[in-house]
Amino acid sequence: MSIVSNALRASLDVLFPVRCIGCGRSGAYICVLCLGKARRTQPGPPGGEGPLANVMTPFVYEGVVRTAVLHLKYRGVRTLVPEMARPMAWELGML
Repeated sequence: MSIVSNALRASLDVLFPVRCIGCGRSGAYICVLCLGKARRTQPGPPGGEGPLANVMTPFVYEGVVRTAVLHLKYRGVRTLVPEMARPMAWELGML
């Protein structure tokens, strides 16, 4: 990031602090506490029938995870991408 981008981001953070979409705490779009409450899926072998048979997901699509996906898809909150990708990669053994 450039100096201008960093300054702009810092200014926006002061004017519009980042808040957790689950509980409203400031500091992150998904706080550690809300992510910790997100229900994990049961690991199982890929396979089966249907178009989503081999899809892997670390979290059940409910609560803060569902809210995050909806914010990303329909509100364009792209800053959620790294916050969602990190725990997903960790849960799927990619980090």
